[in-house]
Amino acid sequence: MTTRHPRSGALPRREPALARPCSLGQHSIPLPPSTIRSARLPYWAVALTALFLFACSDGTSPERGDDGQLTLSVRVHLLQDAAVSSLNTSLSDGEVRTLFDGANRIWDQGDVVWQIESVVREEAHNGEDFARALRGEIPLTPALVASLLPTGQLLDGGWDVYFVRDFGGFVGGIFISGGGVSPAVISSEVDPTGLRDLAGSGPRILAHELGHSLSLFHVPCSDAGNLMAPRCPLGQRTQLTAGQVDMARLQASTGHPFGN
Repeated sequence: MTTRHPRSGALPRREPALARPCSLGQHSIPLPPSTIRSARLPYWAVALTALFLFACSDGTSPERGDDGQLTLSVRVHLLQDAAVSSLNTSLSDGEVRTLFDGANRIWDQGDVVWQIESVVREEAHNGEDFARALRGEIPLTPALVASLLPTGQLLDGGWDVYFVRDFGGFVGGIFISGGGVSPAVISSEVDPTGLRDLAGSGPRILAHELGHSLSLFHVPCSDAGNLMAPRCPLGQRTQLTAGQVDMARLQASTGHPFGN
């Protein structure tokens, strides 16, 4: 699931439908979503998108290996709330590494590595409304999810990934960004079916949401088992097309998530 939303406690009047990679004054230029459907980006599209991403870059850059591998720094935020069990993740540092090891195996096809910079435990905000949403009393909106996130320990020049215990079966994770605030991936310790699968669905959900942070949009379900295909019948769903790899690496090369 992906959406764009400011990470603040206040609810905005409306929610934009698509994230935008950067703003130029009052105007924004969206990245071309058609790239997710192509097997390989044409040269002109790669060159144009690379120029665009360079113009939007804040000057940071990821670590690059001699083999072209891109290493991206991640700060992991484990949300805590003793009164709301669905927010109160029980993941250990070792289990976080297990999840990222699995996500990295998926992203190996794109020569992208997510490197944990640190793991912090923080009190979640607005837990009462989150509990109400899971009981069906109010909608579970991107605005509500954004209001849960503490922002006092964001990683400068990297990715912020938050974990909750579960989303009550609604979704496995979400990517939010906007309002000039660093984007965030929020992933669930328990998948939508109720399983705590740190070697299977957990890494796949995390890898999917990280894909959104690298500018990838949803694609339809298919026999190919694409990583970015949501709500499909059971299957591996870990593959990326060459076009998706191209686009993800272009975003990764800027050194910051999509929408920042």
